[in-house]
Formats: sequence, C-alpha cells, structure tokens
Amino acid sequence: MSLPVYEFKCSKCDFECPEDIPSSRFTIRIYNYDNKIIPLLKQDAWCNNCNSIVNAEIIPSLTDIDKVAAKFRQSIEGVRDLDERYNIALNAYKKAFVQNIDYWKKWAFEQDGRSPRCLNCGYTVRPLDTAECTESLKAYIHPGCGGFISRQESDLRISWKIPDEPNVVRFNAAGINLDTISPSNVDSETTDVSKKSTIQSSELHKNPFWLLGATSRDNRKRIVELADIMSLELDHELCQKARSDLINPRTRLRVELGWVPGVSPKKATQLIQKLSEDPLSLREEDGLPPLSHSNLMAAAFEAVGSNHSPNDLSSYIEELACVVEEISIDDVIRDINEDRSISGFPEVTAYDVVESELSEIKRYYKNSIKSALNRLPPSALVETMTLAVESATCGGKYHAPNLIDDLVDNYELESQDFLQKESDNIKKLLSIINESALDGEHYVVPLVDKLEKVTRNWDKVAQPIQLSAKARGTEHNLSNQVAYAIRSLGIDLFNNHNMLSQSRRITVLLQELFAELPEVIEKVEQDADTLDDIYQRRKQSENKNREWEREITYSAEIGVVFKDTLSISPRGVSWKEQNYPLDSITRARWGGVSHSVNGIPTGSTYTIAFGDKYSEAVVETKREDIYSKFTDKLWRGACGRILTDTLESVSAGKAISFDRATLKNSGIVLIKRTFIGSDENVLCKWDDIKIYTDAGEFCITSKSDSKTYVNLSYIKIPNTHILEQIIRMAFKQPGLQKLSELLN
Repeated sequence: MSLPVYEFKCSKCDFECPEDIPSSRFTIRIYNYDNKIIPLLKQDAWCNNCNSIVNAEIIPSLTDIDKVAAKFRQSIEGVRDLDERYNIALNAYKKAFVQNIDYWKKWAFEQDGRSPRCLNCGYTVRPLDTAECTESLKAYIHPGCGGFISRQESDLRISWKIPDEPNVVRFNAAGINLDTISPSNVDSETTDVSKKSTIQSSELHKNPFWLLGATSRDNRKRIVELADIMSLELDHELCQKARSDLINPRTRLRVELGWVPGVSPKKATQLIQKLSEDPLSLREEDGLPPLSHSNLMAAAFEAVGSNHSPNDLSSYIEELACVVEEISIDDVIRDINEDRSISGFPEVTAYDVVESELSEIKRYYKNSIKSALNRLPPSALVETMTLAVESATCGGKYHAPNLIDDLVDNYELESQDFLQKESDNIKKLLSIINESALDGEHYVVPLVDKLEKVTRNWDKVAQPIQLSAKARGTEHNLSNQVAYAIRSLGIDLFNNHNMLSQSRRITVLLQELFAELPEVIEKVEQDADTLDDIYQRRKQSENKNREWEREITYSAEIGVVFKDTLSISPRGVSWKEQNYPLDSITRARWGGVSHSVNGIPTGSTYTIAFGDKYSEAVVETKREDIYSKFTDKLWRGACGRILTDTLESVSAGKAISFDRATLKNSGIVLIKRTFIGSDENVLCKWDDIKIYTDAGEFCITSKSDSKTYVNLSYIKIPNTHILEQIIRMAFKQPGLQKLSELLN
C-alpha cells in the first residue's frame, strides 16, 4: 500500500513540517464514549504547543453527522472486494458510523462550545479552515510569521505490511489521545502557572481591526486602503469581509464591542501583543475600561492547558466575573461614540441594540471559560468550579456575579446525568443497609463505610451547585432528596435497630457534606443534639454500670483448714457449690451474735443468708471484715433491686408478708395482743407507726396502741433489712399516705 508523504513549507521562514497522510480507509480513529465506539473526524489545524500544523479533531454539527453517515453508507459497497484482513476494520467503521450514530450525536451536542484539540498533544488548536486558505496556491497562513505554508508531495512510501488488527487510535470523550498522552500530562492537577503560554488565534486576533491593522479611529477611506493592502498577504475574501464589517455601521457595532473600546490605538496594539505573548498576565492590567478588560481576559482563557492549577484558574474566573459586573452600557456607548466622532461614523444611540450585543459577548465569556474547564481532567474541573463559587459567594452567604451563576447553571445541566445516576446508586445502597440491619451491626458497618465514600464523591460534584443555590436563596432539589434519604436511614438505624453509633456517624456525615442546605442542616442539627444527648446519657449509664460492677465485686475465703470461697460479682453470688445470678435473688438476711463466758466476750458469729424462691445459702464466719464488706456488696448488688421490686408490687395492690408483718401500699398490718381471746391483725397507717431496734430485732409498733406490734429478727427473717429501709424512706417524706408515692 502506498502512503504519500507531504511536507508543509513556509515562504517567509524556515518552518518545515513533514506530515504523513495514511489511507484514511484503514486508520481508524475513535472515541470511547459511554462505552460506545463513535468516529473521530480530523482536520488540519495549527497547534501552539506542537508549533506546527497537526491533525486535529472536528466537532461536527448534527447535520454534519447525518451527511457523513449517509456518505459512508454509499461507500460501503465499494470495499466489499477487499482482502479478508480488512474485515475487522470495515466492521468497526460500520459500528462507528451506522450503529452508534445516536451516541455520536449525543456526544457532539455535549461538546457544544468546546474548542477542538490537537490529536498529538491534546491542546486546543486553531483550525485552518477554508477562509484562511488560498485555494489557488493550496496554502495556509503561517500563524507564526504570516507567510504562506504550502503543502508539497515529497515522495511516496511503499508499505505492504498490514497488521492483523486495524490501526485503532483511541480518544476519550474530551478529545484526549489515550494512546499517546501520558497520564501525568492529562491528570495532573497542578502546574507552574508562572510558565508563560502563548496564543495567536483568540477572538481578538480574529477581530477585523486586528486582521486589517486598523484602529477604532480610522475612517472609511483608511479602512478600504488597509483592506486592499492586506489582500496581498491574506485571503482576499477574508479582507473584504473584514472591511465590510468595519464600514457597515450595523455590523461595526459588534466588532467594536468585541474589540477594546475606550483604549487608545497604541495601547490596544500593545495589549494584543501581550495577549499573544503572555495572555494570563492581562488580569493584572489596571485602568482599563471593564468591557475591554473583560474581552482581553476572556481571550486569554485559550491559553489554559489541561494541567492548569485549579486554584489559579478559579481565581481568574472570579476576577473576570467581577470585571464583567462593572460593565456599564452608558460607559460603553460613550467610549464607542468618542472613537466614532473621530472616525466619522454615526454615533450609537440604540440602547437596546447595544444591550443585545453585550448579551452575546457575555455568552462568549461563558463559552470561553467553559472551553477552558473542559480541557481540564474531571477532578480538576470540579475543584475549579467549587473554589470559584465558594470564593465568589463567601461560602454561599452572598450573591455571586452573574457570570458565575451562568457557569453554575451550565455545570448543573452537564452534571445532571452523573448526579442522578449516583443518587440512584446511593438510594439502592440505603435500601441494602436497611435490610442488612436485621442481621446486626457487624454487617452494617462496612456498608456505611461504602455509603460514606459514595456520598462524598457525589457531594464533591454537587458542591458548586449547592453553594450557588444557597447564595441565591433557592434549593438544589436532588441534594435535598439525597440528604433526606440518608437522614431517614440514620433515624431507622436508631429507632428500629438501636444502632446509636452508626446513626451518629451518618448524622455527622450529613452535617459535613450538606451544610449548604439550610432546611436539611437545621433538622440534622436537631437530630445531632438528640443523639448526642442519648449518647451522653448512655455513656453516663455505662460509666455508672462499670462503677457499680467494680463496687459490688468481692471475694473472700472462709475456713481455717478447708477453705470455701464466698464471692459476689455482676455474674452473681456464690458460696460453696451454690450459685445465684443477681436477678434471681429474692431474699437476704444477715446479723451477728456476740458470745461471752462468765461475762467475758469470746467473740461473735456472723450469719449471712441469701437465695431465690427455691433455695437458700447460709454463710457463717467469725471475721467481721468479711461480714461487713460482703453485706455492703450484697445490698448494692441485689437488695436494692429487691427493695424496688417490693415497692412496685405493693403499689400494684399486692400485700407482701415479712413473717407476722404484712406490708401494704397504705400501711403495715401488725399483731394486736389481747389478754383474752386471739390476737388481731390491725392495719396501721404510716403516720401511726414507730420503729426501733432491740436485741437483734426490728421492732414496729403502733403509736396509738402499744399492744399492737411486731418484732422481726434480722438474722432469721428474710428481707427484714429491706423492710426497715422502706419504712425509713416513708418516714423521710412527711404526710406520706401510700408507699407508691416513693416511686414518684
């Protein structure tokens, strides 16, 4: 197969650019868009980064796509007789041009406003279209020196080696060559912004004033002369169109507004030269009219590369937006009319026409920024937008300049599909977490980890929209939906599954990510306060439980030769082979008996007994320290609960017997001794009772009748100590009528 080799040579300088032009039939250039193959059309263009004429992508219109597809359908019949080795290439072409044409159109629609890129390095290029091509010489204008670059065929290369696979060059949807551009060049988010970039193809360079070398103060005659002179070097039709645009008052206004009105001719030339050599430094210019300054700064966005710093670019966007806000239609008309008074053109009086043209120029500003942003990697684009909106609105507190709002609206439109799909994924994950909560917190934790990661990624993209909506006093509905869905999960995890830690974690995540949503954050903060209060109370309860566990734990050995262990802990009470869980203990008694011989004390014997409703363990010891410590632990561990259970039972109407005394809610039943006849049971109200201790017994007597009383042995009658404590509690509450009042 023969491959003609061409060489571009400039007539004014030593520029030489060899260019291989392989057969387009078998070199397939494709985009991988939404997992679909779509074709990539190419054109000749000038790349400032490569400093040469290069192959560049074409971003076709929807009409162009239909024409290309129709043409390809007609050409398929002509290649059926090719060698079988080309079937793969042919099938790939069919798939690209015919089967996926809808995806091609969708891609083209999304690229609206984006500048084409070099297929070698990925930088924005200046297409060398037919308006700048002298057809008779088949030459282009060299952007470097203005000379003619002609294409000449230098020789023929013969190559019969055809690979088994077609020569496929892959590009991503943003126009970056995935095979030749290194990841470090594409994905880097930082760069040395002090390194100068140059541009030669901005809108200002295409302005008729610059093409003809005219000034805003030249009259009609001078403009005609300049057009005739430049026709010798530039395309004749191009010069005639530039002349017509400047002479016709109606079209001249658009040219003037796109130039640098209010700036002297000499200063204008210096500024355009500076735009060519160091475009991004124009942000530092002082004393320029806002419209002129905005035109220069917008043109400079063409110098923004794919590895530009998000911090610097966001600042530049905000600076341009602030300058645009200062544009006054009255000032613009005044500046234009000052130059027209010198050039002899009629003054501008149609205020509405100027306003309409300025709207178009502001749309150009937005598209310039949009093109610069689209050259960035996705992560850098999102970061740039976030930084710009956050700074312009002071974190959503103040209205942003209109240009920032327009950018956010466009950003929201382009990110809508991503945000919607990811929000659906978040909702599916929330449903999975809810179902997994039935199996326990162990299964929920890793899923909440995943939820946090997915939500952070989602919110990172939505952040500029949220900030802008907050500044405008509106809401981002999709963010509200996602936030409320996640909040609902947090509430369910706590209310239905008692997963306080995961609920608090979700609440903290919502506070961090959705702080820009006033209504949401207000509810989330209320949730946080409630959960924090519950958490603190649980923490205090846990601390009390740990303290209680520490306080009741005790163990001692009893015996001289054969020792047995008496112990109490949260697990229960043990003596010898008898073990009682704390909750099972329903009775306890203890006391000591002093011994003496002939009036001489010989020591004391201490008895401790405890048990459930079925059995009882009895401990005897002569060691007072063991007796005192153990009974104290027993009171804390079991007797306090028995006391509470007793109060709740009598409050419910039950009567509880302590040997011959019966405890009721309204009083206690005592025994009235009579000289003749049987003893009587008498209910004594709480204000008719007095108590005292005598000879190891707890004595309860009626105040009004000394013959009505009951004496209960501490050491023999179960729960006598508990009954004493209940009565003493009742005495501490003057006027008490019923024991149930103690529970209040």
